[in-house]
Amino acid sequence: MATVRYVNSSSGLNVRDSAAGTKVTTLNNGDLMYDIPGVANVTASLGGTSYVWVKVHYYNPGTLIGYLQ
Repeated sequence: MATVRYVNSSSGLNVRDSAAGTKVTTLNNGDLMYDIPGVANVTASLGGTSYVWVKVHYYNPGTLIGYLQ
């Protein structure tokens, strides 16, 4: 079962095309997203720092899938 979440960050969240990949958009505070069940989190480095990346669906007209930093 998917977990529904809202972005809770005054600066928003960067969405990337893959773990540590190219930034495609930013989700704003209050935007809706939910995780994709059965997809494992990915650990990858960005700018010399290791992050755990979560693949999610999010609402942004015309775009449905991305990775959150």
